[in-house]
Amino acid sequence: KAVLGFLYMGILITDFFSAYGVIDAAKKQKCLAHLLRFIKEIEENYVLTEKEKLFCNVIKTVFQAGIEAYNKYHNNEITEKKLIQEKEKIVKNLTDVIFMDDIENKKIINLQKRIIKHNDELFVFMENPEIEPTNNTVERKLRPNVIMRKIMFGNRSASGVMAHVVIMSIIQTYM
Repeated sequence: KAVLGFLYMGILITDFFSAYGVIDAAKKQKCLAHLLRFIKEIEENYVLTEKEKLFCNVIKTVFQAGIEAYNKYHNNEITEKKLIQEKEKIVKNLTDVIFMDDIENKKIINLQKRIIKHNDELFVFMENPEIEPTNNTVERKLRPNVIMRKIMFGNRSASGVMAHVVIMSIIQTYM
């Protein structure tokens, strides 16, 4: 709130970190790359029942279809009207599977809850195609900062934080 204010008038694209939940914004878009990565982690690290495998596959397919439609729109292969129609189909497919029962894996149950909780924040990019379905662009821009902070063993004082902020600002301005 100190950075964005009490009401952020733009569209906030974030991962699922709970601290973002306290920020009011005109709209919010959750990063689908983070969601897909979470599903991949589940599939690689847990023994799943056939029903749980099916659930993960359908969920992945739904979100990948949204990203694919977004990319087709930006490649001028489909119109904005078609993009919105695709969103309606995708949301229906998601609704058909999200309440699947007999799921025992706690990670998949958490995934179900996360999708239900943030359902209004998953396909905003299809209604506002000027924004992206992921926060990857921002994360790539932040990466040099994070690496520098790790090399320097973090910011150990308020003056260290300020020095880092000023240096990064100068570098970004130069670039």
